[in-house]
Amino acid sequence: AREDPPPTRVKSLPIAVLHDIFCHHVRGNARDQCIADVIWIGFFFLLRPGKHCDAGASNDSAPFRLCDVTFRRRRRVFNSTIDPLTTLATADHVALTFTTQKNGVKGEAIGTRRSGHRTGCAVRRLLSRVAYLRCRRASYRTPIASYHDGASWQTLKSANLTKAIRNSVRHLGQSVGLSPEEVSTKSLRASGTMMMLLGGINGNIN
Repeated sequence: AREDPPPTRVKSLPIAVLHDIFCHHVRGNARDQCIADVIWIGFFFLLRPGKHCDAGASNDSAPFRLCDVTFRRRRRVFNSTIDPLTTLATADHVALTFTTQKNGVKGEAIGTRRSGHRTGCAVRRLLSRVAYLRCRRASYRTPIASYHDGASWQTLKSANLTKAIRNSVRHLGQSVGLSPEEVSTKSLRASGTMMMLLGGINGNIN
């Protein structure tokens, strides 16, 4: 098993920040729309930056790909790469399968159900990503945090998400009780963890 580097302390984000980011990006260009989705995905799945975006050459995590997404409705499991998008849209559960982990275990999956919220929902946001990639005939190996810039496929970088988070904190001002320098992409994992603890879901959250 690999050892984590010393932790860099970041503050968790109020939900208002995630909603603000979504509202300011969902009607933008392809990269903005990708940010709008991936912000929520990182939050709901407690993801480290390298799992939902390009965290740079120094990070050995592999971002989740289209083929790592599995939708389900009750006991019926859907194939995200070939089942009709209209069928996938009926799903009430979504899971991401880890192909690489720091503990060396492959094939583990983590999933969540629909939240009931119109935008803040992991199922809805991953449906949006899958639909985007498939409509543009992306390979099944394409990272879910990818977008087409008109010339080629690009993958969101950690810096893109950090910029969106800090701009939102700056925009919301004192109402969120944070300064832009206190938050980054890593705050998404911290925020999701905090919400789980506040919701009474305890245990080993590392």
